[in-house]
Amino acid sequence: MIRFSFRSLFAALFSAVFLFFSGCGRKEPPLTVVTTGTNAPFSYEKDGELVGFDLSLVRILAEAMGREIKVKCEPLKNLLDIVSSGRADIAIGGISITGDRKGQVDFVPYHKGGFAMVAFGSSEDLKDSKNLSGKKIAVCQGSMLEGLVKSAWIEIPNVFVISVDLQKPDDIPSNLRSGMWNAFVMDADSAKHFVATHSGFTLVPLEMIEPLELGIAVPKGSHYAQLIISAMETKKEQIDKLKNEHFSAAAN
Repeated sequence: MIRFSFRSLFAALFSAVFLFFSGCGRKEPPLTVVTTGTNAPFSYEKDGELVGFDLSLVRILAEAMGREIKVKCEPLKNLLDIVSSGRADIAIGGISITGDRKGQVDFVPYHKGGFAMVAFGSSEDLKDSKNLSGKKIAVCQGSMLEGLVKSAWIEIPNVFVISVDLQKPDDIPSNLRSGMWNAFVMDADSAKHFVATHSGFTLVPLEMIEPLELGIAVPKGSHYAQLIISAMETKKEQIDKLKNEHFSAAAN
């Protein structure tokens, strides 16, 4: 018969309790998040700090999951590759959901909006697509708008759609003011924010391009998709308030 002394039994119980509570207190690693940091009002730099709706949303979702976040800025064209390769848990940054992209990552929809052009000075002539002939229209490289704009305007002669690898948001107003571009195409909420924060610019809605849902991207088959969905349901009231703050302000 195996005998246990009181001292050995106490030591075993103490070890078990210590392991249990130390395990309960172990913190999960932070969620790694990639975003553009160049797309106001979604994610952008203000006074040296990364801010915007997407950043606020991710912080709310991470809090609901009991996690902190670690954010890194990357060009839009790289976001999905970074997530699909496992180098980040989440990508968010005005990413439109498409069939092709769903084959690369899983998406959780979180916003829907249209598209628009911004121009310096009067944009009356740009409201009629027939007047786009001979115009230089810039669009962010790696965005869905590259293909959508070219398809929508395929029959317009001599319209120059320029794909730009946007690294500095200040390039947009400077290139429009200088006449390097006649207009820049972007998400409608981004366009509203742009004209609200830059004097002398006007907005032209692109109603011929159907709005697409924006999504939070996670690796295929990742458990993060369901965690995000649950967190969005739990924090719905807070997220609705956040949308009103960011997108209504952009429209004013």
